Amino acid sequence: MRASRASTWASAAPYAGLLDFQLLLGILLVLGAATLQDTITWADSATWVHPIIMILAVVVAHLSRRFAAQPDRKRHQRQLAIYLGSLALIAGGLIVINQLSLPR
Repeated sequence: MRASRASTWASAAPYAGLLDFQLLLGILLVLGAATLQDTITWADSATWVHPIIMILAVVVAHLSRRFAAQPDRKRHQRQLAIYLGSLALIAGGLIVINQLSLPR
């Protein structure tokens, strides 16, 4: 049974939407900390590397629309690569701020 293009988009849109929401919360957190606490030190590399990595993860998550016209097999392969790529970027962003440790 072949999945329709709508079902592929139905699974990709909520994922990208959740990452958009997370990005919005991160921006509000940075703005709130900058205005209320004044504790953001931009000299620390994690302070600016983490947002860059997370923005890249959101951009990668939105790439699924580019492959909507592809045949099912290629579209699903690319969608899997998009999920894995954005999850790898998210893991990298969490490692930068010491919120994720890999098992040894």
